[in-house]
Amino acid sequence: MMCAMAKDLIAHVRPAGGRPAVRIAIVAAHPDDETIGAGARICEWSDVHIIHVTDGSPDDLTDARRLGLSSRSEYAALRRRERALAMSVARVASSHIHDLSFTDQQVCRHLVILSTTLTGVLTSLEPDVVVTHPYEGGHPDHDSTAFGVHAATRLIARAGRPWPLVLEMTSYHAGAGGLVAGRFLEDDPELDLAAPLPADLLALKRQMLDCYASQRATLDRVKSDAEPLRVAPHYRFGIPPHDGALLYESFNWGIDGPRWRALARDAAWELSLTKELA
Repeated sequence: MMCAMAKDLIAHVRPAGGRPAVRIAIVAAHPDDETIGAGARICEWSDVHIIHVTDGSPDDLTDARRLGLSSRSEYAALRRRERALAMSVARVASSHIHDLSFTDQQVCRHLVILSTTLTGVLTSLEPDVVVTHPYEGGHPDHDSTAFGVHAATRLIARAGRPWPLVLEMTSYHAGAGGLVAGRFLEDDPELDLAAPLPADLLALKRQMLDCYASQRATLDRVKSDAEPLRVAPHYRFGIPPHDGALLYESFNWGIDGPRWRALARDAAWELSLTKELA
C-alpha cells in the first residue's frame, strides 16, 4: 500500500500546469550528495527544495590544502560556489536551497540539534515527500542525516501535523568487493519507485556533477546514472546496518560504528524516541 502511494506521488511531481501537485525536500549530508543520488530527478521535479546538513568542509584541512586553500571557511565557500553552479544547471532557485551548516564528519555529535532543526525547517516548508540517505554505514554524516530526518518526521507527527512520506536515494556503502554506489544495501526491484531516466536528464546530471570540480576524485568512484528511489524502511539506529566493517571505519575520521550507534541511542532517548528509533 505504501509503495503504491509513493508511486502515485512521484507520478505527479511534474503536473501539466498550475501549482505543483507535490513538494519535495531533499535532505542531503553534503553539497554534491543531492546530485549523486537524485541529480537528474532534481532537473525534472517542479517544486524541489535542497537542504544541506553540512557545509562540506571538515576540520581536517588535507583536502582544502590539496586545492590550495588554507582554512575550513575557504573550503566551505568553494563548495557553496560549486553547488550554486550545479543548482543553476538544474534551475533550482537560490531561495530553495537551505543550509544547516554543520561541520563535515561531525554531525553525529549533534543529533539532537540536527533533529530539532530539521523539524523546524520541514514544518515551515511543508513538503509532501522528503528524500534522504539510507542508513548503510557508508559515511557517518549520511547515517546521521537519515537519523535526523526520521526523528524530525516523528516529532512533526507528535505535534499533530501532517508528516511527509520519507523516500531514500542511493548513496554508497561497503560491499563484498569494496565500495558500492548507485544501489541500496538490500536491493529489491519491487521497491524502485521511479521510472527510468531519459537521456536529456542524465546529460544534465553529468553537467551538475562536473560543477563539483573539487570532488572529482570522490565522484569518479561513486557517481552513477542510476537513481532508484524507495520508501524508507523502519530503522533501528542503535543496531548495525549490516554485518562486518562499515565503509567509514576504513577512514581516520574519529568515529566508528559502536560510537556512532551509542550517540544515536543517546539522541533517541533525549528526544523521547527510543522506542521508535533505537
